Amino acid sequence: MSFNITEAQDQGSSNSLFIYGQVTTIDGEQYKGQLRWGKEEAFWFDIYNSSKPENENLKYLTDDELDDLDDQDYRLASRWNHKWWPKNYNWNSDHTHTFACEFGEIASISMRSKSRVRLELRDGSVVNLKGGSNDINEDIQVNDADLGLIRLDGDRIDRVDFMDTPADLVSVFGEPFYGTVHSDEGSYQGYLQWDHDERLGLDVLDGDTRDGDIAIKFEMIAGIARSGRGAEVTYRSGRSLYISGSNDCNSGNRGIIVNIPNKGRVDIPWSSFDEMIIEENNPDAAISYSDFRDGRRIAGTVETVKGLELEGTLIFDLDEERDFELLNGMKEDVEFLIPFRSISQIQPVGRNTSLVYLNDGEKILLEDQVDVSEENDGVLIFAGNSNNPKYVAWEDVKSIKLH
Repeated sequence: MSFNITEAQDQGSSNSLFIYGQVTTIDGEQYKGQLRWGKEEAFWFDIYNSSKPENENLKYLTDDELDDLDDQDYRLASRWNHKWWPKNYNWNSDHTHTFACEFGEIASISMRSKSRVRLELRDGSVVNLKGGSNDINEDIQVNDADLGLIRLDGDRIDRVDFMDTPADLVSVFGEPFYGTVHSDEGSYQGYLQWDHDERLGLDVLDGDTRDGDIAIKFEMIAGIARSGRGAEVTYRSGRSLYISGSNDCNSGNRGIIVNIPNKGRVDIPWSSFDEMIIEENNPDAAISYSDFRDGRRIAGTVETVKGLELEGTLIFDLDEERDFELLNGMKEDVEFLIPFRSISQIQPVGRNTSLVYLNDGEKILLEDQVDVSEENDGVLIFAGNSNNPKYVAWEDVKSIKLH
């Protein structure tokens, strides 16, 4: 596999992309500067993940609607588990959901315990979260202007306040890498994450060569192509090297993520990956903390299979209610996470699939995940200023047009 080396130019500075803020410890000490969650999240478009401990939207459903929802979940779960369940098994579903948003949507994070956080959003609203990922109680690296780079233990952190990234910031972790990933399901261009973790120029690609171990900084790489049981790495200098023997470059790789500004992200598994080409940063793709506007309520029109149209603000899947929250679905082996603000219409197609229309006219047929399949818990529609929403079960939804 060959690469156009002229495309792997100096990445230049992308200061506005980096997460910046102030961390306060349990003793009141404060550290301010560029932030990185462990060895992972470093950009405003990176995703903060957790779980909602309860679903407060269940209060809007009648007893019959709740019973129907429980019956639906039981039927779906029993397809996979009935062989192992005793006949007198007492099924119970609390209909709780995960939470995910880009860091740029967050004003502050306050620790309540090792597994619980209070997350304040840019619009002033608050979400209480519990566990669900290593983003909670994770160590945070801070490049403090006075003290230098310090790694703060997760259990020492009390609060994180986010703020605009200074224009003169120099990243201590290296620059992002931007480019195109070619896969069996298509080609995608944006900011790249290798093996889910590595996303900055000073991050390292590990592997074995026939002559010994090697660790390659991503700032040295022009492209990577899957080859046999390993990968062919092309350097910016023009040299190439075959490496293997590490989960960075074999079937142990967790996937290559492409972050596409204003459209979300795609996660491409190693089995579908062909090649990644690192290119010059696209200045039109650069975003800053100030580019994230206050989250708005999802609004639209729900058309039922019986032809009824219900318009108002929406709670999708009895869970997502802000336009920055993410719709999740699969296209073959590739996973998509798309902000609702980028979607114009969602149209269920069969039991396991939905056709998703994006604002730019693109259509994507997604399947297998809760948001786009019969596992969806349905939609609440608040007309005008009403506090008494209409509930539409997913099986009764013909289409949802977002405003």
